Amino acid sequence: MSTTTLSENLVQNEAFIEGYDFANAAEWCSPSFLKCKICMGASATRGKVTLTASFKTPIKNFTKRFTFDSNVSFTWQPISRFKVTLKISNLTINDHEVSFDVSAKISVKVPVFGWKSKTFKHHFDVPVFNFEQDKALDNIDDAAFTYLLASYNEN
Repeated sequence: MSTTTLSENLVQNEAFIEGYDFANAAEWCSPSFLKCKICMGASATRGKVTLTASFKTPIKNFTKRFTFDSNVSFTWQPISRFKVTLKISNLTINDHEVSFDVSAKISVKVPVFGWKSKTFKHHFDVPVFNFEQDKALDNIDDAAFTYLLASYNEN
């Protein structure tokens, strides 16, 4: 299985440190619902999509990585009072881009009232990760880098 994880091992002050670089090509956070929200980063490589989901609750933040290559639906419940159901649909994969719709249903078990839920939707267009090509960005000249910074459009 291929991922966009790049491993780096360091030794500093006689301590071994292992770190990972994650390349998310697209990110999105839902609005808050009962003080909870879900943030997702997506990347794609060799026909597979990796979705890093961070479920932010008033108690604690939870992060999980999912890899998929077809439409899928699943529920993630890190603790008993909080859960999120993710539904991936309209997945399209080609050599240069992956696109899909994600539906995130945030549910909170509220005392006396039971489960309360709200669904948020987002469309992802994710360029396919190519480590060798992206590594070439290390060698661009100052003028090209200035152009990239000037033309960057943060959503």
